[in-house]
Amino acid sequence: MTTIKNPLGPIPEDRASSSAGAATEPVKRTSRTAFQRETSSSRRLYEQTRLKVESERAERLAEIRLAVKNGTWKPNLQLVAERLATELIPRGD
Repeated sequence: MTTIKNPLGPIPEDRASSSAGAATEPVKRTSRTAFQRETSSSRRLYEQTRLKVESERAERLAEIRLAVKNGTWKPNLQLVAERLATELIPRGD
């Protein structure tokens, strides 16, 4: 069996005794955080933005699918060539 050394040094005495399985008193929690994930303003903003982006994406995909079905879709060939080049040509990193 290999011994692993702790690069941070020995465990402090107060933590060493509690980690050894000694009986400890439960931690008393005196205050609670008032943060609620579902009702926070940042969470609401995130959800609104996510729904807007998803709906815009769905609309754009519907437009493209209709154009492909009708035969009127004209892709940006310069962009297609650039994307193919980045996928097919090794960068040499």
